[in-house]
Amino acid sequence: VADSAKVYDGEVYSGGHGYEIQEEIDGDLIFYGGTSQGAVDAGTYDLTIYSVQQGYDLIDNRSAKLTVQPRELTLSNFAADNKTYDGTIDVTGDDFDDDRVEGDELTFSYDVAFEDENAGIDKDVLFTNITLDGEDAGNYTLTAESGTAQADIDPKPITIIPDNDQSKVYGTDDPEFTFT
Repeated sequence: VADSAKVYDGEVYSGGHGYEIQEEIDGDLIFYGGTSQGAVDAGTYDLTIYSVQQGYDLIDNRSAKLTVQPRELTLSNFAADNKTYDGTIDVTGDDFDDDRVEGDELTFSYDVAFEDENAGIDKDVLFTNITLDGEDAGNYTLTAESGTAQADIDPKPITIIPDNDQSKVYGTDDPEFTFT
């Protein structure tokens, strides 16, 4: 039996991956054991082969290690909602996709902000310090800890309402107007 490795795929491991039989025998006479049988999650497991059939001696190395390596997790389709100018770099409606194995439970923590607070079209929205958590997080490594989306900051409409009793006569100096 030789050491073996595979990348996490969410599938249950069974069998003797990495073994080599020198002569043709009935496969039902060879059994596999160790912690590798039924392994799913990333980690290192024992792999052994044995036979209960008299007359068959398993020689040389009958044990090895199976390593299930974490899968690379790619994040894509970063998105954020447009907003009306509010003087901040705060973002709402932020989201992104990932290529996890279907059914795996993952959560993300991250910072997200507009590149600056000024109004504009297709402004960068920066996702930074992305970390992974959740029940299946140990089966993955992030390929990137940041990403970028584009969103608009629309100018904020303003309405000026002059205070009562203000006026100007043509040809006179401009008075100081007040408004709310």
